[in-house]
Amino acid sequence: MWIFLLLVVAFVVWHFIPKRDPNQPAPRFRKETRAVETDPGWATFIEEHCESPAETAFLQAMIKSCDLRPNDGSLYGSGLRLDFQVEEGRYRVDFLANKWLVVEIDGAAWHSSPEAIERDKLRDQYFEDRGYSVLRIPAKVVFNAPEEAVQRVRSALRQGKRTMPVPVQKSGWQRLSDTASAMSQGLQTINDFVSRAQAVERAVKDAKLAAHQEQSAIAAAISMAQSELTTADWLNDSDEETRKLFEESYLRLMGAVADRRNEQQERDDEKLEVRSFPKAPPKHDNLAYHAAIQDAYVRIVEERDEFLSAQRLIVRSDLRMPSLVEKKLNELGCGEYWALLDGIDANYPISTR
Repeated sequence: MWIFLLLVVAFVVWHFIPKRDPNQPAPRFRKETRAVETDPGWATFIEEHCESPAETAFLQAMIKSCDLRPNDGSLYGSGLRLDFQVEEGRYRVDFLANKWLVVEIDGAAWHSSPEAIERDKLRDQYFEDRGYSVLRIPAKVVFNAPEEAVQRVRSALRQGKRTMPVPVQKSGWQRLSDTASAMSQGLQTINDFVSRAQAVERAVKDAKLAAHQEQSAIAAAISMAQSELTTADWLNDSDEETRKLFEESYLRLMGAVADRRNEQQERDDEKLEVRSFPKAPPKHDNLAYHAAIQDAYVRIVEERDEFLSAQRLIVRSDLRMPSLVEKKLNELGCGEYWALLDGIDANYPISTR
């Protein structure tokens, strides 16, 4: 009991734990601890993280123009912080200024094709949806006019960070209420599904039982007929002595069976029940239920037609089968089912033995 109460308490408390907005920035900064201002060659350690000559040229231009200095793995200048190879979600940016301006250095070989343009567009949208601004600087600008590249960064920073709408955070009670409402709707959906399934099952019950009874009787009659024909063919191919022994054994067997049938009621109990297949399912006041009932009925009819078609082929396979199957159906008390197999097309090829 206490375990159940503990689960309930945990479930309620979970709704009061603050949830992080998946669209909020969550950058992972790359730190270069070897770069310290007291080391005259500190810039070379950061340049090792650049992935192209254009990125290296841009970094050198920014360090020179903005008088950047390393501090705790990042670069700082007057009102500027510059990070490199920052990971955000599934992407990694070339540079990140002041934690919100994404700076990408684009080489023509990798960013000029239609596929690359579309890919960059999706990438930019990903960052913009999380509050970043994106500045793309062609590599040729970095090489030919590095001061122009720096000026573009400064201009973008002067424009300021975009204002993103702050989503309204629901209280724990509101979230708990939403969960309860969703659970209630889910239970209602389940109840509706069960109620509809029950209504469908009730509506097509007679059709299912009738189709099952037809299949059982017809399959039994055909099986009996096939066994009798197989026996007859075997006797025809056997010598007279074998046939005589079989007939004597058969008569003794039938006599033993007849001894057990002393009452007419016992014979009646062996008759299969005949059910009429309904021409249409009952109507339902609920339109959704009625449509589901119609679909279920159609599937039963289709399966019934497939079964009967297959059995007609078996009956037509031997000239002796039709009359024999009809006889067996009558013996089973289901003579009415012969009408489902009758109507053999005279032009249909029937094997002759």
